[in-house]
Amino acid sequence: MSKNASGFRNQGMKLRALVALATVIPLVSVGVVLVPMRANERWEAMTRWKEQAEADWNARSFVREPLFGDTQSGRAFDRYQKAVALAGLRDDAARALLRDLRLHPDRVGAEGRATFAATWSEPLARMREGAHSADARPAVSWRHGLAARTFDLLRARDVVNAAVVQSRTLSAQGAQSEAAELGIDAATFAVDLLQSPMVIDQMIASALLAIVCTELFDEAAVDAMDTMSRSRVEAALGALESRCPTGFRGSGEALLLSHSLLRSVQGAAPELEAEAGMGTEPGWRHGWSQKWAMADTVLLLADVSAKLLAMESLPWTQRQELVNAQRQRLRKDPTAMTQGWEEMIGGAERTLRITLTHLRLLRASLRLAAGGSVEQIADPFGDGPFRVARDAQAVLLSSAGGSKLHPLARTARVR
Repeated sequence: MSKNASGFRNQGMKLRALVALATVIPLVSVGVVLVPMRANERWEAMTRWKEQAEADWNARSFVREPLFGDTQSGRAFDRYQKAVALAGLRDDAARALLRDLRLHPDRVGAEGRATFAATWSEPLARMREGAHSADARPAVSWRHGLAARTFDLLRARDVVNAAVVQSRTLSAQGAQSEAAELGIDAATFAVDLLQSPMVIDQMIASALLAIVCTELFDEAAVDAMDTMSRSRVEAALGALESRCPTGFRGSGEALLLSHSLLRSVQGAAPELEAEAGMGTEPGWRHGWSQKWAMADTVLLLADVSAKLLAMESLPWTQRQELVNAQRQRLRKDPTAMTQGWEEMIGGAERTLRITLTHLRLLRASLRLAAGGSVEQIADPFGDGPFRVARDAQAVLLSSAGGSKLHPLARTARVR
């Protein structure tokens, strides 16, 4: 290559480098200005959403009448939390006795039953007071963000399991009305907790309500009820069902996250470090701005939750399509926090549907036991009523959402 050719080549490369540099410098300068501006805009949008969402929650009324008996003044959740706290004070022997009475009642004698009554009467009393309290607003401290306290699943389950044992005892003693009322109060406790804005509380409540429907009011309990008790329980369950969510409600989680993010500005949100993905480095989409990425995460989660809530009553097939579309939005988001939500939504949706199915199967069995029709009780996993298989003595009700391994079904005796 000639010296002239080599010189022209070097000059050309220098010229290209200068042109590239002249182009990049303004772009970087623009980014330096625009990224913080855009980050601040999204942060302010998140803050406005937080303030409106919290105001909407505070304006919502949770005053409700008890399903029977007198109304007590005060807050239901103060009493529910007291019941759970008292359950937590019971020792291992008390919990072992509760387990034996629930699973192997024939192994427990009169002395053990007397001990159970003395040990568990106070937690049950506080739970029942909560079910009759006027104000059923769930207890949540928004300012604590993701560190907000949730219910203790194990101890809450102990309280409901104690209600199962006590209801069976009352029924065996011929006190059908009292047994039914205790079951109604336990179901009220679970449905009140379903109103919590925290998804973990909703899942705990689903477990509690499933215990009430499948154990406290099992087939034997329904068979043992008198006509009046069946009618009262079925009416109470219908009222409670009207308050049950049928799908994922996650705006509360987005609101808690927004509080944690706002606290993180002052370095006062250690709970964020425990959240998978909160340390994820933001990418080019957010100009490598952590502030912008975090604000967008909250706003995306809020929008997904709003869309799912607005279409909560869709039949299951259509609901699945909507849920899958919203989960896909979260999958496309680069932050690991939204990936965690994507998985949570799928599990929560099915759990809430299963819980509603247990409730409706119980209602249907009560109607059949009373000689009524179940055609108007829809299968939450189907497009119509439950499947019905009859023989001379019983009716098998089953849901399309069940399987051979995990059936969603219930037997009702024909009268």
